[in-house]
Amino acid sequence: MTTATGRTAALLASVLLYCCQPAQHSYQPPQVETAPPKMVFMTFSIHNDSTGKSEIRLLSKKEADGKIKGKSPAVTSPTNLTISLLDGRGKVLVEEVIEHPLYREVEYTNDKNEFERKALNLKDAEFFVRINLPLTADRALVTEVIDQKKVNSVEFNIK
Repeated sequence: MTTATGRTAALLASVLLYCCQPAQHSYQPPQVETAPPKMVFMTFSIHNDSTGKSEIRLLSKKEADGKIKGKSPAVTSPTNLTISLLDGRGKVLVEEVIEHPLYREVEYTNDKNEFERKALNLKDAEFFVRINLPLTADRALVTEVIDQKKVNSVEFNIK
């Protein structure tokens, strides 16, 4: 009987030791839901008044799911518009530079069938921008640059 009691005591001790082991868990961080990337399409108008000062208006904006693929062509002109998306603290989140819509250069053929360039200064124009939309962006800033000098800035709420 002592061997049966010894075996029972050993079995009971083994079960107790097994049950008292710390549980092994693998840590799973909570799932963080991420919003799908967004982009915004904005249409603006620009008007040059008689004093030479430009008036810029936001005509429409539309948000869409997705991300803009690729990069826009680099603008090398010293006269351009910079469209920046800002957060609540005024920090620039993304930026897009486009050719100035009122100051265009066109190439044409003259009477001698040679190519020439001509500068056009328009009074009015509309322009369109699409840009990635960060979650924290709530304003758009359009900065007018003429001959590498900032001459005008206009801010628009986009949220």
